[in-house]
Amino acid sequence: MFDLAITEYGDFILNSINNELCTVDTDALKFQRALCRLKSIKNDWFSYAVGANIEDVVGMPRSKNTLRLIKNKIVKILTFDSLYASHDIYIEMINKVFMGYEMNIYLKNQDEKSSNFIILNIDLIKGMGIKIGGKL
Repeated sequence: MFDLAITEYGDFILNSINNELCTVDTDALKFQRALCRLKSIKNDWFSYAVGANIEDVVGMPRSKNTLRLIKNKIVKILTFDSLYASHDIYIEMINKVFMGYEMNIYLKNQDEKSSNFIILNIDLIKGMGIKIGGKL
């Protein structure tokens, strides 16, 4: 199975040699799907049934309950259809920013020796941002 490759901003990626659209499969495909799910809201343009709805925490107080809610949303959206097993997801708190959270989300690859990671920044007033961390 494969899909068209997209950037972290949702743009298609072109091969610079032959100007064809790039594709992804295996671990890269799983990672791309995870990224899209984390960035999406249910009933959003991307898919009516899939979305983490992390934006729901905007306006909530910075607390252990809010952090727990964020982590639960992440795990739920990545495991509901077995995209990842819960034991293949590790969420690490990096830094408490003034009005939110910053965390790394590690997603184990099929070789079980390496992981991809996503840096998630959540501002409880302004919203969230996601950066692709890379492969470890």
